[in-house]
Amino acid sequence: MTSAFLVPSLTWLSCTNDYIDEIHNIFCQHWLNLDKEREIAIDSIDKWCLGWEKRIKKYANEQKVLLNNNYDRLRYVFDKKHKENVETANAYHNTQQLELFNELRHACQELEFQAVRLEYCKKEMEYPKVIDIEEREERTQLEQVDTDTLENARRRRRRCKENDKTENTSSTSVSSSPNSITSSSKQTNNQQTSDTQSKRKDDQLTDTKNTSKKQGKNDNDSNDKCPICFMIFPSNLTRSDRNRHVNEHIIDDHND
Repeated sequence: MTSAFLVPSLTWLSCTNDYIDEIHNIFCQHWLNLDKEREIAIDSIDKWCLGWEKRIKKYANEQKVLLNNNYDRLRYVFDKKHKENVETANAYHNTQQLELFNELRHACQELEFQAVRLEYCKKEMEYPKVIDIEEREERTQLEQVDTDTLENARRRRRRCKENDKTENTSSTSVSSSPNSITSSSKQTNNQQTSDTQSKRKDDQLTDTKNTSKKQGKNDNDSNDKCPICFMIFPSNLTRSDRNRHVNEHIIDDHND
């Protein structure tokens, strides 16, 4: 102990005044409060020690009772085994069976009796520990630094994972995004529409050509043959002569 736990004094001053006395009294009160906290802490430690002494002593007595009870139960088995082997030894003595007696003696020596065994179990115990305030503050600051470091590391890992997910999503969108698929589908549909329209135009042109051919053929047939008498006009007969021939039939019909 380096401190007498007495209030501070002013013996080192040559003189005092009202200001000094007031500040001195403040520090004396602080010290009295500290000394009271010290006494309370010591009382707590004593109570903890006494409480555990009572609990430990009670627990120890309970275990000793269990120990004695187990040995009492073993005593019945022990006495029975003892009586059996003594009677066997007496029988071997009466018949002078030395070899059998030696075997019996060896067997009895090898016997093992055990009632219980002790196991030391671990049990959590709450106990007081004196912690220096400055030391505790330093430790708290270190723990806070460690916590901040771990949290920063977790944040960096989360950002890395998010960046990886973003890159994977972007690459997937470029390679097989719904927009590209839609654009491709539109191009395919446009191409199919264009092909269909072209085919329709070709079909229309073909139909027009076929119609023109049929009309040309019909025109040729009507020019080469008389529609009234169905006479085939000679190839050297002009169109006006052919019309005149047809008109003559019409005039004859009117005259009749």
